[in-house]
Amino acid sequence: MMQKHIAVASPSHLSPFQVEAAQYIPANSPRDGFTLVFLHAMGLHKETFETVISKLLQPSPDLSIHDIWSIDNPNHGRSAERNKRTLSSPEWLDKWSASEYSRAVCSFLSATSHGVNFKERKLVGVAHSAGAASLMLLTQMEPKLSFHGLILLEPALLPPDKASTSYLTSLFSKMALSKRDTWENRRAAQADLITKPAFRGWELATVASFVENALRSSASSNTVTLACSRRQESAYFLNDDIVGATADAFQTVVQQNRVPIHLITCKRDEYKGKSDDMKQFQIESILKMTFSSVQHLDRGGHMYPQTEPVLTARAICNALSRLQTRGPRL
Repeated sequence: MMQKHIAVASPSHLSPFQVEAAQYIPANSPRDGFTLVFLHAMGLHKETFETVISKLLQPSPDLSIHDIWSIDNPNHGRSAERNKRTLSSPEWLDKWSASEYSRAVCSFLSATSHGVNFKERKLVGVAHSAGAASLMLLTQMEPKLSFHGLILLEPALLPPDKASTSYLTSLFSKMALSKRDTWENRRAAQADLITKPAFRGWELATVASFVENALRSSASSNTVTLACSRRQESAYFLNDDIVGATADAFQTVVQQNRVPIHLITCKRDEYKGKSDDMKQFQIESILKMTFSSVQHLDRGGHMYPQTEPVLTARAICNALSRLQTRGPRL
């Protein structure tokens, strides 16, 4: 059985927000094993990976994992409740960016209050969708964090010169604003969400986790609402750093060719070919690297960590096996 602990980092010079993270520890935790750091997609929460994580932490003679940390974007999940006063201020009502999540993760990993010195850990970043954009920015931030490898799950790494970039950023921004964001209670929210195309194919446990962790009690009524506001999510996809800065950070890691990148992408997603040139850009870049790899999943779509957690865990294990056999980072 894995253990779970919650840790919170206070606001710092790196980030003005409290940052909550969940630590998952296997029954037998090898001291020299990997420490995985998970970053979630926009609109989700740190607990969304729990089914995947439970599979990763099952006893295995082939993998060495010391522990796993999943970190909230500070306007998501339980972190949004902790930061609600700051997030509701005029400065933040219509503002969010990939770099805010990066700064929050950097703040958490640099903190001392949780009692972990992440500089001494064999770090592997694992990030889904927009979380991957923040992970790439994190690799370029100070204080520098040393990663043994990066595992990208359907990453939202949008090159400025591709047609998919303008299409997807516009689509996601409009989708964010059109979401239903309030329900009379959590039971009503779950009954509604399982009928929505965006949640089609999700495991019921993952939907239940979303209802529990991605919704918060409304400030002015007894209803529940999305922890990440529609306005902030929409603003995120229109922020400049989701395109230029994240693609530049990705290309820097590729060109330096020191930290392996393992891409796990789905052959079929929900965007009817509109994401193809973005994915091709990512694949072609990564295949230029010496120790990196690309895995193509046959099913699951863009949200495969939620729809196919067992398949996701297996693919992550494949990537971790490659990192183990490679030996110490350069």
